[in-house]
Amino acid sequence: INLGVSHIAILDDDDIADKDWILNLVDLYNNQENAYIISGPEYCCFDGEFPKYLTNNNIFVKKTTKKKGELRKVCSTHNAFSPINIVKDANIWFDSSFVFMGGEDGDFFYRASKAGYNIAFNPDAIVREINGKDRVNLKWILSRNYYNGYSGSYLQYKSKNKQIRRFIYLIKMILICFVNMLISLISVILGRTVFFNALGLSCKNLGKLMGAILLKPMNYYEFLNGGINK
Repeated sequence: INLGVSHIAILDDDDIADKDWILNLVDLYNNQENAYIISGPEYCCFDGEFPKYLTNNNIFVKKTTKKKGELRKVCSTHNAFSPINIVKDANIWFDSSFVFMGGEDGDFFYRASKAGYNIAFNPDAIVREINGKDRVNLKWILSRNYYNGYSGSYLQYKSKNKQIRRFIYLIKMILICFVNMLISLISVILGRTVFFNALGLSCKNLGKLMGAILLKPMNYYEFLNGGINK
């Protein structure tokens, strides 16, 4: 059915938008000439009371130093606004090969940006991600860090024409993982927040290493949710 829609605003199903979210997205779109896609920040809030060393983990503390109108190379469907002619005219679609892995939104917007559809950031267009006890626990936090690293390096190096860069990257990540292991051990004396942040970083960089080694997609739902929605 043709609804006559010209633009679309997107957020994740576990996000809540601030009152003026859509107005702030549209305002920047209308007033910045080189802005074709508008993105905004996603902050975390919690459905329940949890220990500070968990809620203060870097996986939940999402800060941004990006300025209003600053151009980006990529964004996410957790907070975006764009005209639909990116699909209709430029024939840029979500890649179905990412359906169980995640990352299809980053891939989509990266290709749109490369095609000349500038992505601009508006820090005032805020959405908030709700996190409950299914996420605010060490298993999920460390697994999510590993997955983020894995999927990022897989997406970066899955192309067969990047073999030399991939080899250099692997050597670098082996060294970084070794350093991270030492830092994690030392950080024990600095308290649980610092220790688990260091451990999370170690998991993320280990994920980067393994994603670049294996070069195969990982099922997000099976890895983090034990097969739910598999």
